[in-house]
Amino acid sequence: RRFGNPQASLVFRSLNRTLACCRRYYRSEILKQAWYFAHLIVPLHIMTLFRTLLTILLAAIFTACTEHGNFERRLATADSLMTHEMPDSAYRMLCGMNAEAEEVSEPLRMRHLLLRSNAQNKAYVDFTSDSIGCLLVDYYTAHGTPNERMLAHYIKGCAYRDMGDQPASLRCYNDAVAAADTSRADCNYDQLSIIYGQIATIFDRRAMPDNALQAYEYAERYAWKAKDTIKVLTFWGNKSNALINQGKIEEALRIKEAAAEGFRKMGYDQKAAKTLGPCIKWYARQGEFDKAKSAMDEYENHSGYFLKSGDIEPGREDYYHIKGTYYLEKGQLDSAQYFFQKLQTKGKTVNDRYLASWGLSQLYKKLEISDSIAKYAFLNSIQNDSIYNEQNAQNLQHAQAQYDYTRHLETAHRKELEAKGTQLMLYKWIAGSLIAIGIFGILILFQRKQNRRDKQAIEGLSTLIEEKKGLIHSLNRQLEQQAIDIEDYHQKVETIQV
Repeated sequence: RRFGNPQASLVFRSLNRTLACCRRYYRSEILKQAWYFAHLIVPLHIMTLFRTLLTILLAAIFTACTEHGNFERRLATADSLMTHEMPDSAYRMLCGMNAEAEEVSEPLRMRHLLLRSNAQNKAYVDFTSDSIGCLLVDYYTAHGTPNERMLAHYIKGCAYRDMGDQPASLRCYNDAVAAADTSRADCNYDQLSIIYGQIATIFDRRAMPDNALQAYEYAERYAWKAKDTIKVLTFWGNKSNALINQGKIEEALRIKEAAAEGFRKMGYDQKAAKTLGPCIKWYARQGEFDKAKSAMDEYENHSGYFLKSGDIEPGREDYYHIKGTYYLEKGQLDSAQYFFQKLQTKGKTVNDRYLASWGLSQLYKKLEISDSIAKYAFLNSIQNDSIYNEQNAQNLQHAQAQYDYTRHLETAHRKELEAKGTQLMLYKWIAGSLIAIGIFGILILFQRKQNRRDKQAIEGLSTLIEEKKGLIHSLNRQLEQQAIDIEDYHQKVETIQV
């Protein structure tokens, strides 16, 4: 109770009430007699042992409730840390609860595993196996809410993503989308927008811009429903990459600029810089060198990607191609050659080597050095073939993944339309019921008014009848009195004649 545990406090109050009742009854004569006869029947040491065991049992129940309540409270704290963008702290906290998780009930243990896996993903700690994801999906498919099932499928998809199996990852993301119930008021729209963002990223990397834009549309829609402006701006910046792949350069640059401006207004200069980074090359190709230089300075000073030496962090060496392209378009060929060769030296992927060869071939084309042009054009074609073969090996898998995605997308859209249709029917039924109730109420009021009028008319007739009866009675009395007077008159006349 001292730590604010509601379950422990409830048990504590219940025990207090129970003990108070026992004390009251113990003082009564009946309980005294019962205790006396119990001593006669059962030996004293057995009664003492029974009382001790009962005390220990109550203490154990009280302790267990307190421990479980404390465990659940810490799970809620870890979940709150993730909500406030502190997944590292949440992950460390949940990992520290691993031993305790083995002693609690299955629902709490699985809840701990679900939150820990979610925190691991948010903290960018790669999954090395899908076993936990499969376990979570199996459990929450049978016992979970739609939000929990959605998160379980998403975590499984993240495991496949980290293991390099994109088709399997996409299938799990599709299952997560299908598990969501957008008709419920408690639907986790924030998580749903994240899942669509991951789906869009896969299509974007596979040069499938139409599918990527469709996924970004859903991601943006659910981010708005979750009232998360940061995610909306992030999706804008990412969506423009798909537009670039479609050749819509000017539209893509406008969206990136709008996203960067939104980030700056909210005080997120680093996000703004990261958004503008890819624009440098396109500004330069359009001859907007001032914008390109401004974006380059902002990217290098605020993105957080650069080391103290001035080099970009490992894994992002393709930036040297962007910077080399800027100098190539501006006509500073020595600087362009330096950055293309730097990419050729430091780049580690086939794509890096392809970009370096392409940049150098364009450079030597401007310098009109035919031997170098032929050399790097040849290297460029070899690396282009390698990229093509690598992508071609996955075409069937991606085609299947695209089909699965489209099917799940249609299912989710149909569910949403069905939910809206059901809601509309409910509104219609409520409106019809209200109209019927209103008409019925008006009829009742009219009938009551008519009954009131009839009652008043009947009461008026009754009063008139009573008045007439009184008048008739009065007339009868007058007639009787006149008859008596006439009779007296006749008697008087007879008396006078005699």
